[in-house]
Amino acid sequence: MERYIRFADSLSAWFGKSFAWLIILMTLGMSYEVFVRYVLNGPTPWALDVSFIMYGTLFMMGGAYTLSRGGHVRGDFLYRLWPVRVQASVDFVLYIIFFFPGVTALILAGWKYASRSWGYAEVSVNSPAGIPVFPFK
Repeated sequence: MERYIRFADSLSAWFGKSFAWLIILMTLGMSYEVFVRYVLNGPTPWALDVSFIMYGTLFMMGGAYTLSRGGHVRGDFLYRLWPVRVQASVDFVLYIIFFFPGVTALILAGWKYASRSWGYAEVSVNSPAGIPVFPFK
């Protein structure tokens, strides 16, 4: 079991560090858009969509890394006073009660919308570029 936990932690760390580079790409993309829009007066239709897609991807993929490093924000006024074993037990129970059923419900609820999106190759309506969004659903 300990070997599996170490593997999961190393995999999570690798993904977290890999996807952290999206911050730089997103910053460069938005800087390019600001320069082109305000200096050259020629806005691009794709920059907003790309920044939304990159931010969403970064948020979802960085979540596991944040949790594995203990960076999750929570009310620690009582939690920090408990022994480590009690903290782990509370975390385990709360994940079983809230996290896993919540994720399962979201996947089941979103499946219908994702399949529709894939069916008619949905594109973004926020920009004139019509960036495809169905692969991300």
